[in-house]
Amino acid sequence: MEKENTNVKRLLIVDDEPSFLILLKRIFQKSGYKILTSENGQGAKNIIENEGCDLVITDKNLPDISGMEILKIAKIANPNTEVIILTGYDSKETMLEAIDHSAYAYLLKADAMDNIRSIQNRVRTAFEKQDVVLENQRLLKHLSESNAQLSQALIEREKLEEKLVLSEKMAAVGHFSAGISHELSAPLQGIYSLAQSICNAPDLELAKNYAQDIIFHIDEAKAVIQEMKTFVNVEEKTIKTDVKECIDAALGVCKAGELLTNVQIKEFGVDAITINIDEIELKQIFINLFQNALEAIQKRFKKESGGILRISIQQTKTNTKIEVRDNGTGIKDSDVPLLFDPHFTTKNTGPSKVGLGLNVTYRLLLKNHGKIQVQSSSEHGTVFLLTIPMPRSG
Repeated sequence: MEKENTNVKRLLIVDDEPSFLILLKRIFQKSGYKILTSENGQGAKNIIENEGCDLVITDKNLPDISGMEILKIAKIANPNTEVIILTGYDSKETMLEAIDHSAYAYLLKADAMDNIRSIQNRVRTAFEKQDVVLENQRLLKHLSESNAQLSQALIEREKLEEKLVLSEKMAAVGHFSAGISHELSAPLQGIYSLAQSICNAPDLELAKNYAQDIIFHIDEAKAVIQEMKTFVNVEEKTIKTDVKECIDAALGVCKAGELLTNVQIKEFGVDAITINIDEIELKQIFINLFQNALEAIQKRFKKESGGILRISIQQTKTNTKIEVRDNGTGIKDSDVPLLFDPHFTTKNTGPSKVGLGLNVTYRLLLKNHGKIQVQSSSEHGTVFLLTIPMPRSG
């Protein structure tokens, strides 16, 4: 048994005049439609509700149910069903009623009989309109589903990015903690040695001198601990973040990691500057940029003198521009477009490389409506230019 072709248009013809019904059936069968017929409204109603149809041609005046009722029944069953109403006499009120209920066409029966091609064209254009409407609905549904999938994907991406930022912060804390351990070991060792010396001191005056040295080493340790407290402070400030404080905290991290050895730090215009960005995020941005710059400097100068890290700030009514410039090895031209790709790195992986990532810097700036630009050459080093907009007044 062959399956019915569901793509064939179903045309329902409703008329209580058998001769006219047969005529229309013969005409439209030649067009390849599936023809359904009924000589009364009740039969048409059953076909519409049970079998369905794509287009209805119905006489307005039927013995039981009017053509207008057939129009309403068809639209309730399927709003996409087109309906052409035929009538024996012209009536402005009836025509307006048909239009009001979304009839596709309202034709005089006599005109249809005299001009069969006209009604054929009406049926063809009705089906064409229906195809366009159905295709638009399909595309709209597809677009809606795609938008829903895209929205979900964006939500998932935001969640992953939040996790990545958190992991990068934790990596920074781990890196900093390792440096803190190194920084604290020297003063603690000094305190221990001096305490032993006090125990063996031959007189009180010498013991006092040792005690003063202990206080000095304790102050050193307190300064290191204060740097750590400044870095890991979880209080969020979204307005008036002190840029100088964040720069100092980030440099403290780099100092703990022994990246500042024989590197000259030059700061211009950084004092008394505040910007509208979260304090922790700004520290993270500076840590990432400074570490990349200092690693490039160490690569060129091998911890010998000559390395310079230059930090300058210009602030206007509309934005704050922060420039981080180094005279390190520079970045290959082919690598510059890839710098902010999360999967790109020029470093070796492993426990010695924390890999804070410029991608995190890029995303943190993007989150705060900022942007970052890069210029680099093997001769002069690298410049990162950050632009952060000022908050709008009012």
